[in-house]
Amino acid sequence: MGKTAYITDFDDTLVHTDARVIVIDRDGNRRTISPAEYASYEKQDGDTFDFSEFEQLKNPRPIKKYVGLLKKVIDQNKADKVVVLTARGHTKPIAKFLQSQGITSGVAIAALGDSDPMAKARYIEKHINNGFTRIAFVDDAPKNVKAVKTLLDKYPQTKLVVQQAQEPDEKKTG
Repeated sequence: MGKTAYITDFDDTLVHTDARVIVIDRDGNRRTISPAEYASYEKQDGDTFDFSEFEQLKNPRPIKKYVGLLKKVIDQNKADKVVVLTARGHTKPIAKFLQSQGITSGVAIAALGDSDPMAKARYIEKHINNGFTRIAFVDDAPKNVKAVKTLLDKYPQTKLVVQQAQEPDEKKTG
């Protein structure tokens, strides 16, 4: 029997924050975009990014659906390994947020310091190669979901469930 991993993204999956990505174009012009905008941003020639606002938590607001799911996985021992996988370069803001939600143990934080979607795929692939046969991955960014889905054909023996995080529509009726 193989091992199970539950791996979730942080920004716009577990939490909304006011941290912005600063885009600097080749002419040196600076503008800010939200993490959600960055998730679908098409990089232009000469663009560079400043992620310095992500070294801290700016007005964190939990996304109840996915924080609740994370707590359930931890509390009910549904996975051998639980990971918050982030493109951020620092673990402290994430640890601080998890503590504020009453999550003080049972979860690892992997701060990749890399916004390349394939970085998340390589992280998950490493777990497959280390004997994890069942992996659930949740992320809000279509680019990250697509990158991780490339592993499905490469590792057909692994049960890999890839879910794009969607917020429930608060205004739905009936």
